[in-house]
Amino acid sequence: MAEIYMYADETGNMDLTRTPGASLYFGFGTAVFVGEHGKEIWEGLRLRCDLERRGVNLPRGLHAKDDSHATREEVFDLIATLTTNRRLMDAREALADVCRELAADRDVVLCIWDAQSAWGIQVADYGLWGVQRILEGRQCKWFETHIQPNLASLLTPWGTA
Repeated sequence: MAEIYMYADETGNMDLTRTPGASLYFGFGTAVFVGEHGKEIWEGLRLRCDLERRGVNLPRGLHAKDDSHATREEVFDLIATLTTNRRLMDAREALADVCRELAADRDVVLCIWDAQSAWGIQVADYGLWGVQRILEGRQCKWFETHIQPNLASLLTPWGTA
């Protein structure tokens, strides 16, 4: 039985009032790794340590919304080397339902962790940040080269994007 690791994160916020700072959309997404992925986790930790060495303070880890353009450039370059698939989910409950449905012939362990505790969640965060910008009609210089090639699906309430 193959081990599949899905690191889920959300994008946007639930403030749909269209006031300044409010997101146009809210969504979930995952970074998926099949089997052993210790090398990928190590590469993310190594990048974070290298950024700290160069004076980029990351006490809570990487977060696309808050990181500088230069930091995003390095993270997206690393993410582009990973073999990840991304799938958008409706909500945390939907993710749990999917896990239960798929559990017929496998064991599913749903771990809900803070983003700073897992490189996979930070990968999902960066991908979702780029998708959110595209859906809102804003630019993301990394979307076509770094995100889209690893995007397995993009599901929206109005259909497949």
